[in-house]
Amino acid sequence: MSFTKSFAPLFIALSLVACSTGGDSSAPATTTAVVVQPVDSLNATPLLSDADGRMDSLFRAKGYVFGDAILDAARDGNPDAQFLLAQMYSYGIAGATPDRRKAFKLYVALADNGLNDAKAMAGYMYLYGYGVDQDVTKGLDMVTEAANNGNGLAYLFMGNFYRQADPSPKNIALAKTCYYEAQKLGVAEAAEILKSIEK
Repeated sequence: MSFTKSFAPLFIALSLVACSTGGDSSAPATTTAVVVQPVDSLNATPLLSDADGRMDSLFRAKGYVFGDAILDAARDGNPDAQFLLAQMYSYGIAGATPDRRKAFKLYVALADNGLNDAKAMAGYMYLYGYGVDQDVTKGLDMVTEAANNGNGLAYLFMGNFYRQADPSPKNIALAKTCYYEAQKLGVAEAAEILKSIEK
């Protein structure tokens, strides 16, 4: 499954990115870090928030605590620690003070080293202007590349982008295709969204 794209100069720089078959089986390996999925905004809930404490509870249950150990490991170049630290800053969880700019810089550095989860997150932050000036073109480029490498989170983000930016029948169909791909790659949230839009 891969994305092909051509840009249309709409007021929100909406891209005509298509989810189509023909994926890349040589996707780079990812780290073993637990990836916290952003909450979907079906009810206009901010995606980068932890209002009900679920993500914080998940991190604490896994023993991820913001402090010297994780900071030292991140400074020493440990990609798992850097990714977890970026998520802590993104969501303001596990004792970290929210700082989306720091999170974005960490995601970009990891993306530059081939971590597809980080590429998807950095692209997402570009798409919506979280921690960086909004740049839909850069965001779509990053999310598309991560999706082409078989990243379920990127497919989820593309589905959300289609569904929210322009809920036309064509875009809803594209969103559903992206959600199906995300679901096949193990993103549970995609299955829940598919149920809601197929009712």
